[in-house]
Amino acid sequence: MMISSLYSTLAYPNSMINTKKSNLYQSQNQTDYKVWLPNENCIYSGGTGDGQNIYVTYTADSRDDDPIVRIRGTASDGSTFDFVKHINEINPKNASYVEMCALIGYQNNTGAYSAPNQILSPVTPGTKIGDYLEKKNFVDMLQSNASNPSFSPSIQKTAQTLQALYTEWMQEQIEKRGEELANKYYNISYADKALPTESQLEMLKDKYGNTPLTKEKYQSFLQDLTDMGVLSEVESQLAGKRANTMMVPVIPVATATVGKVSPYDDDIWRLDNNVDVTEYIKYRASCDTFYYINNVSHESSVDELYGYISNIISEIKK
Repeated sequence: MMISSLYSTLAYPNSMINTKKSNLYQSQNQTDYKVWLPNENCIYSGGTGDGQNIYVTYTADSRDDDPIVRIRGTASDGSTFDFVKHINEINPKNASYVEMCALIGYQNNTGAYSAPNQILSPVTPGTKIGDYLEKKNFVDMLQSNASNPSFSPSIQKTAQTLQALYTEWMQEQIEKRGEELANKYYNISYADKALPTESQLEMLKDKYGNTPLTKEKYQSFLQDLTDMGVLSEVESQLAGKRANTMMVPVIPVATATVGKVSPYDDDIWRLDNNVDVTEYIKYRASCDTFYYINNVSHESSVDELYGYISNIISEIKK
């Protein structure tokens, strides 16, 4: 077995050995898969033969009621990723593979899920993963695998188990945290929220400072802010980031459908493709909006969110 720095060789791609019973697994397969070496704080470690890998650990401020993890590794293009994620914010219907690895690792760590054959994976064998950071609907994917005759009965059963696990997870979040999440994401004060760090601003300036901020670039801009931890995924959607689905913005894990009831109903997607959206962002910052959640009206700080983003744009355009 080869071990280099913090890396270890695992025989199974897309998976992690259940470290509660075994730390490492070695196969006679000639292909080596580099993944981060598991430790006592690690809830998931795995990789694929295409060079992608992932390592998930609890952060120092993680709590039982709000588990927080650090997710790092290598994406399909060879670039590295390193970001923090609240487990309770993971939506299996719109999540990346690395987020689902974090969720299944958490479920395994807490005893809510026991991996078949001690091989921990958020998907069934034979599932095409693609880029680790691409958002997908894992619930629908598993439903398709569960009824796919080309998969063995054992794989179909695993798909059914995982789908039920994720569906139950989402329902639990709806029941436990609905109003809490509504208050968290729709009544935020941005007055004292710090701007990105100087190094983050420099990166954003190099990437967006000297070019028009078109709709396409604005999507990339919001994703960068999300990856940096400056904005949450929900904040990015409220600020105009288009999700994989055509649904209106929702609180994480589909806690409640949220629709506009403000007279203001302009949409960034109505703008021409080559228009610089900077003035649109400033305009949105001046608009009062509110949302209804389960038919109850909530004051929204979306206008403050746009003001905050406008300030970031001003900094990188200097």
